[in-house]
Amino acid sequence: MLNKRRVLILCLAFVTTLSSSYFASAQDLVTNTPTVEAEAIATAIPNGDSISGTIVVDIPIDDTEKINGDGFEIIAMRITRTAHVLQAVTLTIQNISDEELTGISWYLLTPSYITEEPWRFAEYIAPVELLNILAPGEIKEITFTGPDDTLAGEYTLSTWVHRVNANGTTTHADGAGYNVPIIIGPPLFVTVDHVDVFPAPDDQSYVFVTMTLRNYSPQFVEVAYSYSLAEPSIEKPWEDGLFSLPYHSLILLPGEDLVITTRDILPVPEGEFEVIGYLQENTNGEYSFQNNDVYFNLITRAES
Repeated sequence: MLNKRRVLILCLAFVTTLSSSYFASAQDLVTNTPTVEAEAIATAIPNGDSISGTIVVDIPIDDTEKINGDGFEIIAMRITRTAHVLQAVTLTIQNISDEELTGISWYLLTPSYITEEPWRFAEYIAPVELLNILAPGEIKEITFTGPDDTLAGEYTLSTWVHRVNANGTTTHADGAGYNVPIIIGPPLFVTVDHVDVFPAPDDQSYVFVTMTLRNYSPQFVEVAYSYSLAEPSIEKPWEDGLFSLPYHSLILLPGEDLVITTRDILPVPEGEFEVIGYLQENTNGEYSFQNNDVYFNLITRAES
């Protein structure tokens, strides 16, 4: 995790009716005023080098993190990273059998909220590297490159090695993980971290949406955030969904993670709905779209 204080802002927006303004496009900047004046304690990374500088993390491997199998063992692991980029994953693998073996190895990145069976939910699978004919006791170091720039969020890392059998099949040999979430994304992005729905008066629902706005650039940045609530099949949820939060703008400090929770009262009908967060950047008076993030669970109306 980043070694700096997180920032919490609670924006409380009470909405008693679903007026036509809620159907405004979430891709248009509707307002520059937060719903309620908020207080924040901000701690910035003091200089650009701390944000973009590279660090190497040696990851300890103990018996509880290993998934032992047949023939190979991961004996060391390290990652090379910046505040928001995973640049490389390096594994040291040993043939612990008494015969020559060939194997394959790779790593996975899985959303940090997944705690079991990461291979089922991985959002990134590294290209496989070959361990070609290692003698008994031989050790080989493999370095994988980091993922492309399409990922944005918090991920956990797991690494894997299989032996290759004579008939071409593979058998699990070992696995090791790094359970500290790794933040990956562009210099400026939003993630939707949590959504809660509770019963409200008059057959409505309280909808709480918690988002993190992240600025990993060395500059102060003016951004605007929003979210939409819509059926998953809607092509333009920011325009045609059930609800779009009017954009709110604020300044992000260099290196800042800003956590924002909004609260709205909405007439959520029966069915399942998708929450998507949006982020724009103001450059010379013009707002440009940066990214969107889809919450991993569909939500339903709150029952009294």
